[in-house]
Amino acid sequence: MALTDYQRVRQWAGMMREVIGEGRMPPWGANPNVGDFVNARIVSESEKQLLNQWIAADKPSGDLSKVRPFVRKKQEWRRPNPPDVVTTMPEPFDIPATGLIDYHYVTVDPKFDHDVWVKDVEFLPGNRKVVHHAGILIEPPADSNLPATGFSDAALAGYLPGAESSISPPVNAAGETPWGFRIGAVIPARSKLRFQMHYTSIGTPQRDQSKVGIWICDSSEVDRVAVAINVWSNDLVIPPYSERTVVSQSTEQLAKDTTLYSLNGHMHLRGKSFQFIAHYPDKRTELLLDVYRYNFDMQDTYLLKQPKTLPAGTRVEGIAVFDNSARNARNPDPAREVRWGEQTEDEMWLGNLITYVPKDEYLASRRGSAKVAAPVAPK
Repeated sequence: MALTDYQRVRQWAGMMREVIGEGRMPPWGANPNVGDFVNARIVSESEKQLLNQWIAADKPSGDLSKVRPFVRKKQEWRRPNPPDVVTTMPEPFDIPATGLIDYHYVTVDPKFDHDVWVKDVEFLPGNRKVVHHAGILIEPPADSNLPATGFSDAALAGYLPGAESSISPPVNAAGETPWGFRIGAVIPARSKLRFQMHYTSIGTPQRDQSKVGIWICDSSEVDRVAVAINVWSNDLVIPPYSERTVVSQSTEQLAKDTTLYSLNGHMHLRGKSFQFIAHYPDKRTELLLDVYRYNFDMQDTYLLKQPKTLPAGTRVEGIAVFDNSARNARNPDPAREVRWGEQTEDEMWLGNLITYVPKDEYLASRRGSAKVAAPVAPK
């Protein structure tokens, strides 16, 4: 619904009350009683009451002379200043009208003859109708003496429904995250960028030529780099017509104290809910995140207001629940046994716990001269 002027808002008042009252809007699938998040989209009870009072009073407008006219933004990129480097797929890709489409890979040389530090990256779909999701991967040369690091572990940029920014935490004018430090990524000299494109057919032939914008910075402008601790399972077996299939995986025990800043989880159309539970070395457990209503079209990264220290010896369990029944309105085929796969009709369970490591410590660890908390394999 468009809420660009008073008449439109008035027209949609009843629908607003319904979707807010039912919790469908704003889209936020996390349990409001578990965790406190920077980017929480939650309407309070007092705000709901205010909306209902406005509707009951016949939706008064207030002083419309003070309302500034709506102006649609025409800028191409998220940031007000254009990127320093734009890398585009060299050739457009044709998407057929029907059928499944294998992942499409394109390797592009940005021609960086020196190590490049990056403070922001944005993936820009050429055709949003058919770009299901995408990733931009760094491929450093074999003889590089500097490790590559992306904003999401191996990926320099990403694009998912509802989570289009490659940098999950928002930054202020000084480039600082909500936690007061600046983050960045490094692309080693002579590296190439690999577009990993997942397209979906929509009934008519389409064409796409996506691109990625890169904002470059000096290494002195970067304080920390992201490290993802992964929880995942690729041996999924979801029986036909199953209303509730539970899949649980855990990290290994953390080798050292690790500060957790954000969490996210990824499933496909049969995904129903997921949780992260910390199992501490003193036998205590803590529910870190409870996404009780997973929405494939709004895949959030949940940013903790107060970063949480997980002591050495902690392991984190990721529990995912899938609904393969006919009651799941988005289920493409409840009669099918579903396993791990890249297509939307298949399934995935992949969770990420994000920490930020001091830049120098991270680079030293990747060169083998120090140890830091690094991604660990699931049990």
